[in-house]
Formats: sequence, structure tokens, C-alpha cells
Amino acid sequence: VYSRSEIVILESVFESVDEHVGAHIWQHCVTGLLRSVAAKDTQRARTVVLVTHNIKNMDDADRVLLMSQGRVEFQGAASELRSHPRFQTTLRALQV
Repeated sequence: VYSRSEIVILESVFESVDEHVGAHIWQHCVTGLLRSVAAKDTQRARTVVLVTHNIKNMDDADRVLLMSQGRVEFQGAASELRSHPRFQTTLRALQV
């Protein structure tokens, strides 16, 4: 989190925490500290790649990629992807 790297990759950070802790990590780490450290040090946005099955904060992402069997099925803004029929089917399956 305190790294000054331009690209930060986070994998499975929400899988082993409850919803309250996950919300705290999202607000204070992913969208808070990671962005503020980048802005202060480099005057440009830092790229944060979040690999997760958790779709709760998907609308806050600049770009969403849905992968299946190693292939990119969808990419773009969450608002654009929500209208795609296959994406809606995939979301319903994930939320069960």
C-alpha cells in the first residue's frame, strides 16, 4: 500500500474478510491511500489492478474486465457492461 509503484496489483483482498472490513479496505486503501500517495508523489493517477470475485464496488472502477477460462469476455465501464445480456447472466450467476 505504501509503495510508490505506478502500478499496483491486488489479488483476492476481499475473499477472507467480512463485508465491513472489505468496505474499509475499499474506502481507505484502494480508493483512498493508493490514490492519494500516487497523486502526492507523481502528480498523476496510479494504476490499481484489482483481481477479485467481489463485484460490490464494480461501479467505482474506471474499467471492468470479466474473464472466463483465461479469456477476456467483457471490458469497459460497469455502466456499459450492465446492459450486455451475457454480462447480466454472469452477474446473476455470481450473486447466487
